Amino acid sequence: LIEAKRYSLAFDLRDRSYVHVLDLKVFGATIFSDSRSSYLVLRGLDADYLSHFMLVSRDLISSRNQDSGIVLHGEQNTLEDSRLSYSAGNGVTVMGRAHVIKNNVIHDVAYSGADRAAVAMGCSCGSSSDHLVIQNTLYNAARSILFHYYTQRARILYNDMSYAGLQLDDLGITYTFETDGGGTEIAYNLVHDNEAANLGLGIYLDNGSSNYLVHHNVVWNVEDALRLNLPSRNNLAYNNTLLATDNSVDYWGASHNAKDMSGTEIYNNIANRPIRINYNAKESTNLVASLEAIGFEDPATRRYTLRSSSPAVDRGLSLSPYTDGYRGLAPDLGAYESGNAPWRAGSSLARE
Repeated sequence: LIEAKRYSLAFDLRDRSYVHVLDLKVFGATIFSDSRSSYLVLRGLDADYLSHFMLVSRDLISSRNQDSGIVLHGEQNTLEDSRLSYSAGNGVTVMGRAHVIKNNVIHDVAYSGADRAAVAMGCSCGSSSDHLVIQNTLYNAARSILFHYYTQRARILYNDMSYAGLQLDDLGITYTFETDGGGTEIAYNLVHDNEAANLGLGIYLDNGSSNYLVHHNVVWNVEDALRLNLPSRNNLAYNNTLLATDNSVDYWGASHNAKDMSGTEIYNNIANRPIRINYNAKESTNLVASLEAIGFEDPATRRYTLRSSSPAVDRGLSLSPYTDGYRGLAPDLGAYESGNAPWRAGSSLARE
C-alpha cells in the first residue's frame, strides 16, 4: 500500500469560533486557527505526522514557528485529551491569549532541526499571554520540549517533559530568552533526560529573561538543572529538587553588558551539585549534598520524596503561598513535603 499526502489541513478553523472537533483520527494533516478564532475545542484527537517539510530557512529560530503542528491562535481555545506525534516542526503552536493545553501526549517533534518544540508558545510576531499548559506528557524532541518565547503570565504545571536534544546542542528542556515572563509560573513539573551532547540543560531562562516563578519542580539527568543567563532579574526559584551532572543552578554572561541578577532569589531548594549565582542574586536555605546524604526515598527508581530522617525536613523558609500546607515546624526543602501525598505530573493517557 502506497499513500501520498494530499491535504495539509484536516480542519481549517481560521475565522471560526465555537467549533468542537472531537474523537477523530488525523493522519498526515493538521488543524489551523488564526487571530479571529475563539472558543474552539479540540478533544480526543489521535493525530500523526502533523507537519512535514524538507526545507527550512537559514534563520532556524523563526523557521516554521507560526505554521507547524496544530496551530492555536486567537483566544480561549482548548486542546485536551489528545495524542499528537511526528512533526518536522512544532507539535502545538500557541499564539494569542488564554489557551488551554491539557492532558495530552505529544512526542517526536522538530526533526527538521529547526528551533521548534512539542509545545511552542509565543513568537516575536505578536502577543502571547495567559496560557495554561497542564498535565501533559511531552517527550522526544530534536531541540527543546517546551518553548515560551515572548509569552507572559503563562502557567506551566504538572507536566512530564523529557528527552530533549536528540539532534541539537545548547538547549533546555524548557526554554525562553529575552522575555519578560510577567509572572509566568513553572511548577510541579518533572523535567528530565536532556540528551544533548553539549549544554543539555533542564529549565533554561536564557539571557534577558525576567519575572519568572519556578517552584516545586523535579529536574534530573541534565548538565545544569536551572540555568539563569545574565541579565536575570526578578526570577524566583523556590522548593525545587535540582539534580544535575555539572551545576544544579548556573549562569552565563560574565562578559555580558548587563551583569545583573537583581531581585532573583534561590530559596528552599535541594541540589546535588553547586549552586552558582552572582551579581546581587539572593540565596538562602538550600541543601547541597550528595544523593545519599539528601535522604531521598529511593533515588535509583526516581523516588525523590524525602525520608523522615532527611536533613531537608523542616529546614525551609515559609514562603506563602508556595509553602502553605507544610507539616512540622517549617516547610521541607525541595519539591515534596514529607508526610503529604506526593503530587503527580503527566497525562493520564500516558498511564493507560
